[in-house]
Amino acid sequence: FRQFLFQNKDKDIIMYHGTIPDHDVWNKGLLPTSRTRRMSLQSGSGYVYVTYDPQRALSFARTGYPGEDVYVVYSITVPIKMLKPDADQLFNKRLWSNELHKDIGSSLADSLIYGGGARIKGRVETYRIAVQGFYDKNGNKVEHPSDFDRKY
Repeated sequence: FRQFLFQNKDKDIIMYHGTIPDHDVWNKGLLPTSRTRRMSLQSGSGYVYVTYDPQRALSFARTGYPGEDVYVVYSITVPIKMLKPDADQLFNKRLWSNELHKDIGSSLADSLIYGGGARIKGRVETYRIAVQGFYDKNGNKVEHPSDFDRKY
């Protein structure tokens, strides 16, 4: 898998990011984490966290914003070379898993296989972003909120 990622580093891949629809994504893009914009104490500043699974993106949104009525999952099209390993997820996998996973490495391949995602350094530009879907607090796909277009 590492070899595949290296050989295809210039090719685009679709990843997913979950959040709430209140963010001004269409004017600002997806902004990286910072001290004031961090939904997890472990998240490093300066990154947008992504996953290959829309349901996992939704799960992260629901964890970061508990109790919201509507969540949005964005698809993000980026070249593989923009993806960086998610060191936080890899650390957790090593820390909380059984002996079988103690020797997990820190490569992008390890991050995707064992951590389920990756991170992108800096802001994700609007032209790379599309709405994958809107979801209610129970994870059911819902129609796009009526005020979403008016906000942005």
